[in-house]
Amino acid sequence: MKNKKLIAIIITAALTLTACQSSKANIGASTEVPGDSTSVTETTVSTSSVETSEVSTEESKAEELTPDEQKRKEYIDKLKTFTDDDTAEYVMEVLGDDYVNIGSGVDWYVYTINDSESIEVYPALNAVIYNHDYIQQIQLNGKVDIFSDEFNEKVNKLTDKSTLDDVEKIFGKEHFYGGFVPKNETEKISTYKYECYCSEDNRYSKYLEFAYYNSKLELYISKIISIVDSRNPRSSDGSTELSNYSEFN
Repeated sequence: MKNKKLIAIIITAALTLTACQSSKANIGASTEVPGDSTSVTETTVSTSSVETSEVSTEESKAEELTPDEQKRKEYIDKLKTFTDDDTAEYVMEVLGDDYVNIGSGVDWYVYTINDSESIEVYPALNAVIYNHDYIQQIQLNGKVDIFSDEFNEKVNKLTDKSTLDDVEKIFGKEHFYGGFVPKNETEKISTYKYECYCSEDNRYSKYLEFAYYNSKLELYISKIISIVDSRNPRSSDGSTELSNYSEFN
C-alpha cells in the first residue's frame, strides 16, 4: 500500500520547471518572435489543477481499498504519528474504542488490525507495541540458513514430525506463549515464541514462533515493533525508525 506519485504530477512539475526557465515577464503573455509573424503564447500550469488531480487520485485509491485494507491503512497511518512523548491515554483516544481489555493484574488493551497484525497498549508502562505475526513460514527441512548460526543449528534439529516438547528440549522452556486461530477453524492453536533478534535500543524484536497443528510442527517468523516507549529511546542512527519497516511504507 505504498503511496505513489502520479505520473501526471511529475509531467506537470516538468512543465512548470520548463516554464520557469523562460523569461518570467513572458509567462501568460503573447510574444512576437523576430522574423516570424506567428504569435507564441506561453502556457501556465494551474496549481489548483495539480492539487485537484492529487486529491482525486487519493480518493480513487481509497475507493479501491477493501474495508479490511482501509481499516489497516487507518491504523498504520495513526501509528506513524505517535512519538515517545505521547501518553497511552492519548494513543487510545486517537486509535478509538475498538479494543479488547485484557485484565490480568495489569490492564492492557489490544486493537486487532487483521488476523496477523495487532496493537497492544500498556498504560502502566506507557508503552505501545505493534505485532506482526506469521509473516513467513519456514520449512523444517534441515536446510534452514536464514538465522544466526546458533539458531540455524537448533532449527535444523527439528522436522515437521517434531512436537512442541521437542522444541522445548532444544530451545529451552523460557519462551513466550502465543496463539492463532487457523482459517476455517474456531479453536485457538497455542504457540511457543523464542526471540532470535533484538535491536540494541530494544525497539525491534524478531521471533521464531512454533505451532503444532494438524499433527505437524510449523515454524513462523513474527516481529514486534515498539511504537511508544519512553524507557527505550530510539537509536540515534535511525535504524529502528518506522520508515525502515515494510509495514509502515
